[in-house]
Amino acid sequence: MSVFKIAATTIVTGCISLGVMSTAQAQYETFEISPGFTPDPLVGSGVSGGPDEVDGCGFIDTADSPDHVLYVNDYFDYLRVSVESPGDVTLFMENIETGEAMCVDDSNGTLLPEFAGEWPAGTYFLWIGDFDGGAYPYDIYISEF
Repeated sequence: MSVFKIAATTIVTGCISLGVMSTAQAQYETFEISPGFTPDPLVGSGVSGGPDEVDGCGFIDTADSPDHVLYVNDYFDYLRVSVESPGDVTLFMENIETGEAMCVDDSNGTLLPEFAGEWPAGTYFLWIGDFDGGAYPYDIYISEF
């Protein structure tokens, strides 16, 4: 089952479509990957939060300004995107081709979010949010393991 189907049925805490154009520029890193990418994990960083409140996902940057853009060139049997931060952060993601959007708040018994599972090819906008305006520094990890 794909991470999107799993998220839609078990870990979604909010689901909206921001309706952004695929030409938006990432505030931080942009990643382009295919199976077997190196180095693994890919690592990016940034600061959580922003002015827009998303139900169940806290505050994120504006719809036209994702924190990261992830270009997935080919289908992955398994791909993990996780976030580490000293604060309680969220991970909001939108698949630009399908318009499907989802949010993960807490994963694996921690306050830190993670999407993991099958990933179809596509362009994904990623925002790292928070609930309290903490503007927490974070690291984002993308891995096949």
